[in-house]
Amino acid sequence: LQNALDIFISIQSHPQALQVYAILSGMYILGDEPGEAFSYMKQALEYAPDEENAFTALTNVLQILYALIQENQWEYITYIGTLQSPQLEDLNPFFAAIKYHAEYNLSGDQESLKNYKTKREELDESFLEILETLLNKK
Repeated sequence: LQNALDIFISIQSHPQALQVYAILSGMYILGDEPGEAFSYMKQALEYAPDEENAFTALTNVLQILYALIQENQWEYITYIGTLQSPQLEDLNPFFAAIKYHAEYNLSGDQESLKNYKTKREELDESFLEILETLLNKK
């Protein structure tokens, strides 16, 4: 997969490269290595050359995130705070909100809850709707 990723990146085949990033992320989640999984998610978001490809990367991240939430893998989800999207800057508070929500679920820490609410207020309507859908469908 890494060789395929290198080839797709070298020939600028963005959809295929993003698909390989998603597969690698999923494999590391299944392998109980969330740090590596989110590293590949981060690389995918940074690699995406435009908004269309950034949305593709985001879709892949959301699918994995949804599965983690369904399994109550809050410790894994805290790694989402490492993600940033240069093309979709509105995602950055979205990722931070999810991270703080995960931290609150793990520890009950009121500061994490406060930070979650602060980041939640920074979201535009579409990302707020996605956040609510993710966190309320357990």
